[in-house]
Amino acid sequence: GQGGEMVWGGEVSVAAENGENRVTGAIEAKPGRLRMMGNVFDIESGLVTFPPSGDLDPFVDVVASTQTPEALVTATIKGRAAKPDLVLSSQPPMSQYQIVALLVTGKSDTTAESEEETDISTQAASLLLSFNNPGLERQLYEKLGVDRIAVTVGSSVAEPIVVVGKRIGRR
Repeated sequence: GQGGEMVWGGEVSVAAENGENRVTGAIEAKPGRLRMMGNVFDIESGLVTFPPSGDLDPFVDVVASTQTPEALVTATIKGRAAKPDLVLSSQPPMSQYQIVALLVTGKSDTTAESEEETDISTQAASLLLSFNNPGLERQLYEKLGVDRIAVTVGSSVAEPIVVVGKRIGRR
């Protein structure tokens, strides 16, 4: 699962002005760990900054890495907290999809068995719900042979609806 062991420090101000809440300031990550896709990443740097406008959607900039048997993987999370960009990189270099495969299955070979392939695709799609990653999105679409994946809810949040589509013609 996702989660972590982190300590943050800094100065944040919260004020109510004209019936609206305003938050300003910044907090910085101390050494810690972040769990993602079943792996423990060591936080190298982390900063959450609330804009001077008092907007409640802060800017996030976190860099964390994990060593796997095949590669050193670095996750860079940057942008607005509501849906930041996620860039996965590795040493030696691999595609975003191969890195997800490595993190999910322990190997970067994307010619996995059908059950492993389903796990990889599910994890990749799950990441795309929380993060913006055009490279991973494109690779997932190519792997699945689709050109649209979306998640919405039915009459309540407890009724998620997954939409997968493939355009077969101009109309």
